[in-house]
Amino acid sequence: MMRLRRRLMITVPMVIGLVASAVFAVSGSAYADTVTLIDNGTSVTFHNQDGDWTIWKQCVVVNGVDMIGPGYIGRFVTTAGYTAVDGYGAGGGRQFTAATEAGLGIFGYTESRGAVTTGDWSNVWDMSNRACAAENGGFGVKSATTPGYGIDSSGHGYYDQDVLLGDGWTTDKQVWVRYHWRFDNSNVRLYTMVVQDCANGSCGSDSRTVYIKAPMFVNNVSNGQFSSTRPNHISTFTSDGKYIASTEDNSKYPNDPKVWVKCSDLTDVTATNCVDAGYDCTWKPPAGINPGQTTAHCFYDSRARTRLDYGNGTIAAGCNTSSQLCFNVIARSYPVTGLDVAPGGSAFNWEGSGIGLDRWAVNAASDPAAGSAGCGIEGSNVTDPSAQLARNWEYPLTTTSGARSFASVSIFDKAWDNCSVGPNASSLFRGLEGWDQAYGAFFSYSINDGWTMQ
Repeated sequence: MMRLRRRLMITVPMVIGLVASAVFAVSGSAYADTVTLIDNGTSVTFHNQDGDWTIWKQCVVVNGVDMIGPGYIGRFVTTAGYTAVDGYGAGGGRQFTAATEAGLGIFGYTESRGAVTTGDWSNVWDMSNRACAAENGGFGVKSATTPGYGIDSSGHGYYDQDVLLGDGWTTDKQVWVRYHWRFDNSNVRLYTMVVQDCANGSCGSDSRTVYIKAPMFVNNVSNGQFSSTRPNHISTFTSDGKYIASTEDNSKYPNDPKVWVKCSDLTDVTATNCVDAGYDCTWKPPAGINPGQTTAHCFYDSRARTRLDYGNGTIAAGCNTSSQLCFNVIARSYPVTGLDVAPGGSAFNWEGSGIGLDRWAVNAASDPAAGSAGCGIEGSNVTDPSAQLARNWEYPLTTTSGARSFASVSIFDKAWDNCSVGPNASSLFRGLEGWDQAYGAFFSYSINDGWTMQ
């Protein structure tokens, strides 16, 4: 986390020192990647060994309806031809917490103007870069900078852009997100930051304070399929590579004892590659929701990697290079320097590193609240965004009608919890902070083992 008091003084659309949109020749050096790029006009597609990753440059509206927003990966098609992520034309407006509203690296939060009353949506709105402000009463993407993109001299792809979000009473922005995407042979990296530009919740033509709840980056996998077999299990790993097994007593699902597993249940466990931990960090959907919807949370401090896999009683979880491809999402905190997130630096644990979105949760505990109503999490009434139970990742999913496999799945990498719906848990709505208060994050996406921690 960095507190910077200077205001960003650049006219929209901004020129942010991005690399020009030229495509450079691929270097013949040994470390060169072989990423290629197609400019589709309104979008850009990068191709690597994992497949095709498409980012839209601006909000796209057809017949007055939002088709997709800018800055995030709105479509991912694997090399084998499976469309795992497709958010084009998904609908939902500003909504961003359903897997069908697909995309990787979507940023969103819930906003209120003034105090929040449970169940009252009159002054509460979902906000994300899925929605175009002009089509949503002024709420959503106000503008996006002209992106810089191309292939660098080492064969890496790059895409750089700022996306500005605001509500119906702001003319330019109250929050903006900087995206630095980097594409490697079998890995996609994102260096990003969120910047608050609504001093102490006071901005725009409405005098009511702006409060926000649950700022988060969302990875929505709309199809849940990367190969001929669909994943049916979620595993989470620490930053040093240890599998986080569960010590739950299975009281939630007493007839399905393998929803959670202990380290001792795994056949390839060693003395150092597995940790027993509480909560639902590693699990599969219980039989009682087949088909249906459910969610799990991971609270483990050093969590870093989420893997969609096959849960066959091993840490390896059945991942292979043909019929059971696994998908990995790494999420870590990242330093902000000079109001930028410079690619290529060191990333740190999401929680407890003193930077990143988790630091936002800690700082938010000192910010004014929009009410006193709490959120029920793991049997406790939580009213403080810095409480350990509020600082979690969440894995909502929908199963198919067979074998509890994933029809769709989301990974919510949160600053703090949203509870369940917009106008609840008013104590978790906290006022926006000072000008240019910024928090950085790092993500890595890959099929199987291409991911990185930095």
